[in-house]
Amino acid sequence: MKTHSILAVALGLALTLPTDAHAQTASPFSQAVQATREKRYDEAVALFRNLAEASDHEAQYNLAVLLKSGRGVPQDYLNALIWAWQAQLGGINRAAGLADELFQLLPETTQQTARKKVAQSLQSRLDAGDRDAIAEFAEFNLTLMAEPDYGAAYMWYSIGSALNINGAEQARDAAAASMTQEDIATLQAKTGTLFSEKGLAQRFKVPTK
Repeated sequence: MKTHSILAVALGLALTLPTDAHAQTASPFSQAVQATREKRYDEAVALFRNLAEASDHEAQYNLAVLLKSGRGVPQDYLNALIWAWQAQLGGINRAAGLADELFQLLPETTQQTARKKVAQSLQSRLDAGDRDAIAEFAEFNLTLMAEPDYGAAYMWYSIGSALNINGAEQARDAAAASMTQEDIATLQAKTGTLFSEKGLAQRFKVPTK
């Protein structure tokens, strides 16, 4: 997990600074931060949105900040929560507090809409073979559902462990601690079938350089 600096910018906004992944001064992320500093919020929103849609979790957090504040676009708590949750799942620690604030501002039906949108985004990434989405989808089932789905989390952490994804084995075993032996046996059979029938080893294979 990366450590992120926080930039206090105009009008009280707090965005993540460019990290090594955005080191180039001309990168879209750096351009978006600069646009925010200069109060060109519409440009910042457009730049951050493009990055956020490509699963850049720092950009997702920054976009959520702008959507919550209503700068660059009209205030939008629903989509701010959707992006904040995705940033949180991607390891942006500060996103959890922002997501909690936004969650409290929305009615229950809209909260559920946000969950469905995040789930759909994660499923699309899984379908496309995005390895990072495996642990994020498992964590979604543990922490962002109205009630934790330990079974789904166990299955996807098991898949992550089989693919040697860092931390997946420990997370799998932690999820198993909340289930019965019968549940675990059933889920192992179900996961094995999914893994083989859907060709997940090939789908999530790390490209050779």
